[in-house]
Amino acid sequence: MLAIDPNYFRLTGGRERWLYRVARKHAGGNDGAGFTISLPTLFEKSGAEGSYRRFKFELKKIVDADDLPEYHLLWIDENQGKEPALMMVRRDKLTPDHPAYRPAALRDKRFPQMAI
Repeated sequence: MLAIDPNYFRLTGGRERWLYRVARKHAGGNDGAGFTISLPTLFEKSGAEGSYRRFKFELKKIVDADDLPEYHLLWIDENQGKEPALMMVRRDKLTPDHPAYRPAALRDKRFPQMAI
């Protein structure tokens, strides 16, 4: 059973909540290597009703903020005529000197400690 970080419930955007669940499912147990998915594939899986262009714009804003609890998001730009991709990595699997590293014992930077 996968546990949900308590800060998940403080995310206000539906797209952020959905992306957290995708990251938890795919990048959660991948031995630190993370998970990479192309944006067109992610768009298809999302069931988004808007345009692909809008989806890409919204996702880029989420990646730039990099505020998902437990997961670091990395935008992989278009190369060799291919569409961009999104890489999801557990923060506690990054090296301690990585700017996005946050040990599992620390809560999300946007929220104070939650009493459980």
